[in-house]
Amino acid sequence: MAALLAGFGSRASAVDEAAHRVVRPFDHAVPAPVDLDEAISGRRGELLDALLRRQSSLRYADDPVRAELVFPLLQGALRRDSAEWGLDDSDALEAFVFVLRSEGSAPGVYRVTARECAFVAPVSAIGDIEDLVVQRELATAAGIVSVCGRLDHAGAHGYRLRVTRAAMAIYDFHLRAQSRDLAGTLFAGFIASAARNLLHSDGVTRHPLISATYGRPVPVG
Repeated sequence: MAALLAGFGSRASAVDEAAHRVVRPFDHAVPAPVDLDEAISGRRGELLDALLRRQSSLRYADDPVRAELVFPLLQGALRRDSAEWGLDDSDALEAFVFVLRSEGSAPGVYRVTARECAFVAPVSAIGDIEDLVVQRELATAAGIVSVCGRLDHAGAHGYRLRVTRAAMAIYDFHLRAQSRDLAGTLFAGFIASAARNLLHSDGVTRHPLISATYGRPVPVG
């Protein structure tokens, strides 16, 4: 018993451990170009109109979606998060896009931040997409976006702030996607444990906070 108690006393504090944790990089990531002009050019509806007419959808057409549109919409949302909150890279959000049906960029997993975009895994590495979500309808989308945050030195209040920021960023992306006539829904049923190895997610330095689907809407009639 004395040895056990001594072991507890010698453990490093959680704060000390957090200071030495490093976010695991993607050593074989391949940079993917992002044209931010794509997010502001072409036909699009006003965000207020998109907000007023938006609908959550669990049904999607089989048509692919251009990843070259998805990436800049998402990166723009992450850039606005960083600028509006005035945070450095250590507190920056990041997102992973599971591109399932795509025009242009190859299907697979892409990591998107406010600064860069990179291909990190082929679609074959995903396995059965239904294993990543709690509702199988979500797996029928053209793609899934999951916003992740770092939690190891956040504390309770910091955790709430990160979840709030992640929700704001994903809504930013979602509304802009809907203004481009895409369908989708926000959801909290992303199964983090199923993507732990794929996303290098240890639940502490990188943890999924909120997700969204995107795809072409099913034609009416």
